[in-house]
Amino acid sequence: MSLQIRETTSGEDFEYIANLVESARLGGESWALSWKPSLLLSELNSARIFIAIVNSASAGFILVRPPGAAWEITLTAIAPSFRKSGVFSALFSEVLSILRRSAPITEVHLEVRADNSAAISAYESCGFVAVGRRRAYYSDGADAILFKRA
Repeated sequence: MSLQIRETTSGEDFEYIANLVESARLGGESWALSWKPSLLLSELNSARIFIAIVNSASAGFILVRPPGAAWEITLTAIAPSFRKSGVFSALFSEVLSILRRSAPITEVHLEVRADNSAAISAYESCGFVAVGRRRAYYSDGADAILFKRA
């Protein structure tokens, strides 16, 4: 697998990211339900955006909020045809390397729906540890699990 990481802007890749999120929503993936286009655009305008490219095809993305006390990953998605192929862990590892070079922040935080077992497994395999829970955090009543990686 030939993986490249490209940092981008919302203007360059909004359509790709919005289409991937919308496809996930239409496919019944619960994580995508809360990411309406206006919220997604707002997040894209404030986040650092990293796109995974595999053999010249966009394979997924990670959105990261600039550091306060820690970096915060706000959204990740891997295109269905690239899932379970190592793209997520390779993308995540490279993005962490980039972040470490750009600011002396020692922690990365994120939250994930408690019912998103695939994402939970992916984050745990990348060294994240559950550190808290927000009960009924999402509009449909699902809990959010808070993760941290040092």
